[in-house]
Amino acid sequence: MKKIYLLPLLGACLTSLADTSLPAGYHAATSSLAEGHWVKIRIDGTGVYELPFDRLREMGFDDPSKVAVFGRGLKPLPDQFVDPEFGTVIDADLYAAPRMVRGDKLYFFGTGHGWIDFLEDTDAEEPMPRFERRNVQMYSKHAYYLLTDSQTPLDMETMASVPDPEPAEGEDEDEESGEDTPAEPQRIASGYSYILHDVDQTQGFFGSGRIYFGERFSNANRTMSWDIAPQNYLPGTPLALTLGVYADDNSKGDFMDLTLGDLTRTKKFPETDVNILNNLFPDAYECNLTGTSGTLKLNITGSDEVEKAAMDYWLVSYDCTLPQVTQGMDYVVVPPVGEPALVPVGEVGENTVIWNVADPAKPVVVTTEQNGGENCVSLLRREGDNVLRMVAFDASQQQMQPELIGDVANTNLHQQASHGTDLLIITVPAMRQEAERLASLHRADGLDVMVANVADIYNEYNSGQPSIMAYRSLARQLYDADRSRFLNVLLFGPLVAETKGVSTDNNPDDIIIAYQSPTIPGKGDPHNVNDFIGMMTDCITSRLEYVAVEVGVGIIPSRSVEHARLAVDKVERYMAEQNYDMVCNKLLGVAGAGDSQMHTTQVLKLGDNINNLFGRSLIFTPYVTDAFSKEEQLGRFTGLINSDYVMTYYLGHGSASRMNGAYDMFVRGNESMLDNNILTFFFFGTCDICEPDRGGGGIGDGFLFDTPNGMVGGVVSTRTAYSNQNESFCKLFMQYLGNAKAGQPELTSAKTVGQAFAEAKTQLRTLHENTFSLMCDPALKLAMPVLSVQTDETLGITLTVGQKTKVSGYIASRGGNRMENFNGRLTAKVLAPSVTMKSENLISHDTKQLDIVYADNVLGTYYSDVRDGRFEVTVEAPVSQYLRQGVNVSFALSAYDPATRTAASGKQVVAIEVPETADDPDTTAPAVDELYYDPIDQTIHFTVSDDRTLNTNTIALGTGLEVYVDGRRRDGLQTMVDVIPGSPVTATAVIPCEALGRGDHSVSVRISDFAGNTASRTEAFTVGDTAPSCTLTADAYGTRSGMTFSVDGIAGSAKGRLMIAGTDGTVRLTVPFEGNEVYADMLGEDGVRLPEGVYRAWVIYDAPGYEHSDALHFAVLDPGAVQ
Repeated sequence: MKKIYLLPLLGACLTSLADTSLPAGYHAATSSLAEGHWVKIRIDGTGVYELPFDRLREMGFDDPSKVAVFGRGLKPLPDQFVDPEFGTVIDADLYAAPRMVRGDKLYFFGTGHGWIDFLEDTDAEEPMPRFERRNVQMYSKHAYYLLTDSQTPLDMETMASVPDPEPAEGEDEDEESGEDTPAEPQRIASGYSYILHDVDQTQGFFGSGRIYFGERFSNANRTMSWDIAPQNYLPGTPLALTLGVYADDNSKGDFMDLTLGDLTRTKKFPETDVNILNNLFPDAYECNLTGTSGTLKLNITGSDEVEKAAMDYWLVSYDCTLPQVTQGMDYVVVPPVGEPALVPVGEVGENTVIWNVADPAKPVVVTTEQNGGENCVSLLRREGDNVLRMVAFDASQQQMQPELIGDVANTNLHQQASHGTDLLIITVPAMRQEAERLASLHRADGLDVMVANVADIYNEYNSGQPSIMAYRSLARQLYDADRSRFLNVLLFGPLVAETKGVSTDNNPDDIIIAYQSPTIPGKGDPHNVNDFIGMMTDCITSRLEYVAVEVGVGIIPSRSVEHARLAVDKVERYMAEQNYDMVCNKLLGVAGAGDSQMHTTQVLKLGDNINNLFGRSLIFTPYVTDAFSKEEQLGRFTGLINSDYVMTYYLGHGSASRMNGAYDMFVRGNESMLDNNILTFFFFGTCDICEPDRGGGGIGDGFLFDTPNGMVGGVVSTRTAYSNQNESFCKLFMQYLGNAKAGQPELTSAKTVGQAFAEAKTQLRTLHENTFSLMCDPALKLAMPVLSVQTDETLGITLTVGQKTKVSGYIASRGGNRMENFNGRLTAKVLAPSVTMKSENLISHDTKQLDIVYADNVLGTYYSDVRDGRFEVTVEAPVSQYLRQGVNVSFALSAYDPATRTAASGKQVVAIEVPETADDPDTTAPAVDELYYDPIDQTIHFTVSDDRTLNTNTIALGTGLEVYVDGRRRDGLQTMVDVIPGSPVTATAVIPCEALGRGDHSVSVRISDFAGNTASRTEAFTVGDTAPSCTLTADAYGTRSGMTFSVDGIAGSAKGRLMIAGTDGTVRLTVPFEGNEVYADMLGEDGVRLPEGVYRAWVIYDAPGYEHSDALHFAVLDPGAVQ
């Protein structure tokens, strides 16, 4: 049994623009799938499909003649609600597919792979009809249809015959009737056919995007060749070659050479600077083939100037003679306009069936008639009609059989959506339980939540076919039902870019489509734009970055139930936390290294801007990685995260596995070091932190999935990101999160993070924004201070050192309106005066220095209840080296209401009064207690102290601390590691010296107190071989209290120190000693016992030789554990 395509479209083309608005209430209020017996089937190729009645009975249908077919097949619809040319393109409910019952069989036309459109180029001087591959399916390699006996089936219509050319009754033949009288039919003897080569092997160059490539070629030696044999070729007519290829934007010059018959061409790149990857080459070339049959050879040779290129497809269209009606052939017939035509089809048996499949979703039955002894199809092509396309088959022979997928459960998402919701969670069966648990958390918080499996969405909103528009159509129905409530969508489960199944064989019901942008950026790596689901625009006519995002879309791209459970655990923990008053005003900004401190400048600027957005009420901590050695960076970063910040942002280098470029400041796998009590929200302004759509995990999802601590969620980049625009997007996001954007109504409670993200995406309007995804539950309300804390003491507060003072005030909106329904707790912090220090780029050894202001040193923390919006807190300015007469400090106030999940903050300058004492001038100079070089870590260590105060500023004006290495001043944050107030006041520091060459060197330290007393010390040291010159041993491999270490190979009277460091490289304890034995009590510099863990110890002897031992590893054990 064979088939023939004699291809026509008997309907007017739409030449004017349709209404581009989706009608109100367009979606059905209830789904057809709500009741009845439903079955899903699957097909692959395009053509006639057959369902015998016996098979339908096996599927559970008692009366197969009543079975209806629903589905559009594999041919995709535009990613629009309304198309400018064709009007509404989404279905209000299921799409009924015409069927035909003949005997004991049901037939329908299935559109699977291999469907090619036919175009008629009427703009050319001599129109050259040709085929074209359009609207390639992105989301599935199979076409799905639904069967049911609970709906009225749609039977195929029969195409009307050409009207009789005789004049109408009562009219003379010569009398004009107002219509043209059809002439004698013209016999059509030729048509058009095609040969297609289309192999899908990879998804783009990067495993992303909307293009699937086949063969690749990238140099002069890469030649591809195909033999092309056009069947029934019409001699003397031209052939048309349509070629689709891609190349990267680094390729220049000649692109390729091709030959086909008498055609030779050299394809060049455009001279203008355009993105080649964004330009498919569907150019049509003509060539000729002499004779009635023969073979063409298509040769394509890539240029040696092409770095990366790939074949998408080639398509040869040609004129052909019309054959006998058979299956397996594909032809188009183009009748003349305004004249009746006859298309001979050869012998037609009693079981021959012909369908008109011009619109493959609406085939109609075609009848034949005898004319001149031939079986013909007669038609009259009117102005505006397109060509004719038909398929023929023999009903006595078995046709293609669809594959049974299984029964479809009754669902009614349409009815649920008609009532609206606050949050839509799209998930898969494996994650459904955790998705429901998350929904219950929000329902307990007063939200309405709708949870839907992807398979149910495909069934109801796209007749069973996987599509991103199914998600978007459900979202649109919710949006139209109540757009004031519907603000957030969560994609909960494994996101996949390659849903078509070329490189994988995923079940579409078990994965979530990760939408790939049609725009390809300069690097050739299309963005994953999940926000597309939240774009409610009827007709998108511009690039996605210019389209408003009305509904915030978040992702939890869990690929295992364990990951899903951990993510929901974190949301539950975040929502249950009561102590956000302690951290809601704490902001951490992390600057990556390198690039002449560009990232440091951006982090400082952004921190200042964010603080302005929140009324200068935040306690901002900058972490400048440039100022620390590679060994120190990890420990400092994790230490800061562990000290609890409500918001953290990072600007700098990164990759899928590590931050800070090649320096590995934080590598995936370090998440076990995170033990923060308060889960932070993290904005990653860096490159390729994670790739959820391609299965690539990075630090972003490591912070979410690989630790019970870390972050509750964050903004992550999924592709290359650029520094300046990272900064802009973070600022916009924070503006909308805190409602600090001009023209917005002031907030009285926190927004959802999804709202803020959508508003920032709408405002930014750059291609770069598409790299960012919200990896978080979008309905979560972050504990950012959208309200303000005001004090009654409008003229200012004065604190007396050593005495308690009561401070009262109230909670208000940022506009000053009192919030009398606010009930919770308030935290008041007395902050030391800011310290300004200079930093240079140690990692890249850049000599550029920046002033870094630290204003986060807390001298005292105090608490008070807030009732009906008011508070009274008792605070004290403690005796401290920082507090002197005439010095003002900051007073930071923060509050949190757990019932409304709303936070507030405020800050003001506080005057300090120092009680009068007997005349006791400070005449005692400070001291440089320790100054030595560590040859193992290649660092300089020093400790300074004073009986009263230490001036640790390193700014040029008012400098208190100066360090010189080989005469070069080394001011920077690295010289101000920890300041421990006490008696005496001490400060310790470590200076990395990896860049020092072998030979003799010197280091000098000068320190001042605030009375102007000074002290200095200089030491010489030698950098040489790092091989140990002595051996360190211990009396045990672990200790619960203290441990004795012994040294062999050194003079008994030598002086040195024992160094003990953690696994992160941070020195936790130094013990001076003399001789060959030293005891360590395992009490740190702060007097607190070292925590359990593995440590390393080594000894360094004093100058000038600085002899040292190798490192010895040992364990500090739990003192209360049973031996």
